[in-house]
Amino acid sequence: RSQSNMKVVIMDEPTKGIDVGAKKEIYEIMGQLAKKGYGIIMISSEMPEIIGMADRIFVMCNGRVSGCLDRSEVTQEKILELGMPKFTAKQIAELIQGRVEGNENAIVKTFAKIEEGVPGAISFLSNPKYTHYIYETKSSVVLINEDVELDQPVSATLIRVKNAYECVAKLLQFYESMKPAKK
Repeated sequence: RSQSNMKVVIMDEPTKGIDVGAKKEIYEIMGQLAKKGYGIIMISSEMPEIIGMADRIFVMCNGRVSGCLDRSEVTQEKILELGMPKFTAKQIAELIQGRVEGNENAIVKTFAKIEEGVPGAISFLSNPKYTHYIYETKSSVVLINEDVELDQPVSATLIRVKNAYECVAKLLQFYESMKPAKK
């Protein structure tokens, strides 16, 4: 087939706000177009729809393509991971004027309470009664006041700041400002 005969249909949220019966009809029309050789670009915010319909999924984050997945490798977790912004400990420290102790390239993609930390999370320690959690947290990065003295090594990368509580508020504000505006 020559390129001059190629046909592409772009569908932006084709099933948003419609009932299940109408969705089925749209999916059938898309299938018929694909059988006729049309290329279909479907833009959708509905994860089950994307996973069920697409041969290839391009995930965007902050207005840029952050990855491409073929149907054989698609999972909801992979889509979500590609769709979440990621930061290094060094980038976060620069934003909040902190000092990194540990791996400055540690990746952060979510927030977590220090006692519920998971790899890829950032937590904070501002209340001394929670200090024991810093030794067992699974969070990749922990914000900690610069005057806190630890009596044993920790596995998390630390970012030392003047006031960990205020820095978390600043990070949450920054994170919220990055989210696309809702229509």
